Amino acid sequence: MTQILNLSQIIPNNISSGITNFFSSPLNSPTSQTFFVIALIALTLIVIFVFKKFIINSILGIVGLLILNAIGIKIGITIVNVLLCGALGLVGLAILLVLHLLGIPV
Repeated sequence: MTQILNLSQIIPNNISSGITNFFSSPLNSPTSQTFFVIALIALTLIVIFVFKKFIINSILGIVGLLILNAIGIKIGITIVNVLLCGALGLVGLAILLVLHLLGIPV
């Protein structure tokens, strides 16, 4: 007959209680809350720093699409065109402009 092993038989008592305390303790101490806020701010700044060029290029692409439509070059403002300008920025806008000048409907 097989015997079912208990966790306390495999892991020593001091380790198993440490694991239980680690996973069950809430983050309610001021030190851990301060660390969490600092870590969150640092992560946000890193994401902004890494994606800064992408964000600027995307904004320029969408603004460029709106400017082209305002000055008379009628490139449709569709979901596909906005996503293309948003993802590729000015390069996406240039692709749409070339397709428009070649007579390919976009």
